[in-house]
Amino acid sequence: MFKLYRYELKHFLMNKVFLILSVVTVVYGWYLLSSDIILGVANTAPYSPWSFGGYIAGVMPLALACLLALMAVIFSGEEKQVEKITAATPVSRGRRVMRHLGAIYTGFAGLLALLLVIAAIFYTSIFGVIDAAALLFPLLYAVLPGLLLITGVALNLGRLGSVGIYILMALLLLSGILAAWDNLPGLLDLFGGGFFHSYPQIADGADPAFTVPIGTLLGRVLIGVIGLALLALGLLPEKKRR
Repeated sequence: MFKLYRYELKHFLMNKVFLILSVVTVVYGWYLLSSDIILGVANTAPYSPWSFGGYIAGVMPLALACLLALMAVIFSGEEKQVEKITAATPVSRGRRVMRHLGAIYTGFAGLLALLLVIAAIFYTSIFGVIDAAALLFPLLYAVLPGLLLITGVALNLGRLGSVGIYILMALLLLSGILAAWDNLPGLLDLFGGGFFHSYPQIADGADPAFTVPIGTLLGRVLIGVIGLALLALGLLPEKKRR
């Protein structure tokens, strides 16, 4: 089982689109840190949870585009030929897709870790020691709901072919561009960038502690729940979906 996982991991991570997008994401991450984040988000300190959250939200469209590049491999013509052979084995489709997702999430986690490393290098080289524990919740806030939703949508769109995945990738990148020009409201704020940029301005104090209003938090939970539901739907065999 582990050998099969290692093979799939190598197979996915050697994808050229993923590798190119990953380099672009890391370069953009450093640019974002050194241009926008160093000035502080919404008049907060550059190393505050608000600014760090703004950084993560800013790179997430590109990071998830990298994930979609890996998911497109699952639904490529070559992979569908392999699927016809493996369908005759006792292993269910759900288990095969979960194995694919395990390798894909490993690749995404590696990219996310790299983005965190360059943030750590940036912060420590300029500001010294940072409170990593205080940055954990902004990280989860920006990453988890969008990750679950995009994966769930892609898993279902992929049944129509890899073209659907690339269309979703284009829409994702477009949303990142729109968010950079004008913060998106409510549930359209998939990665929380609008929240990180706007809420500190209405909160008490010049550099408020990181808090999330209950309504906003419930909105993030809703996005995650929808994503989980779509994931579960995407794991079902075709005949059970009808």
